[in-house]
Amino acid sequence: MSPRAPEQREPGTERGGRIQRRPSPFSLRSASILNRTIRCGTDFAQSSTRLITNEQVTARIEELKRTICAGVVCAAIRDRSTRVQILQDNLDRMRDVIVARAFEYADHFGGSTGMLVKDYRGKNAEKAVLRFDAALVAQMNDTLKQAAIEEGQWTEKREPTATNINAYMDNINAGRKRVADAKLARDRAAAEEA
Repeated sequence: MSPRAPEQREPGTERGGRIQRRPSPFSLRSASILNRTIRCGTDFAQSSTRLITNEQVTARIEELKRTICAGVVCAAIRDRSTRVQILQDNLDRMRDVIVARAFEYADHFGGSTGMLVKDYRGKNAEKAVLRFDAALVAQMNDTLKQAAIEEGQWTEKREPTATNINAYMDNINAGRKRVADAKLARDRAAAEEA
């Protein structure tokens, strides 16, 4: 038999050779609930078991769970800072992938950039080839663009198209014609009065 290790005791728990046990708050709480249960004359465990077997109660519980979950998801999606935080987490993970690849492929040409991914070519995919991971870079760019849109730092620059320029010119010319017609009508009215 191996020698037993001495029992670990907390300081202040041993007095006069006897170990005093400190009552845990849980045991005190449990005892008070038990006393209240006995005094009330009801058994909460049996009551809850009976309620759970009731179909209406279980249906209402499930409905409330779905409502609460949907509310939490909607609140999280509606909160801009939450969306930006999720985008930041995604970007951090992609950058971690790049760092891991840089470490793994450091001995290959260009592998220390972390932008290479191993691909297999040839018959039966026997030959390993490192290629640029354009998909990861595109996803990172899309994530950065979405974060900039969320923060209000992104604006789309649009070149006016020929149809838009023609429409603008038609509107300007129509306005000029209205002004010229109005001036002509005023001049005629002034000439008739004179």
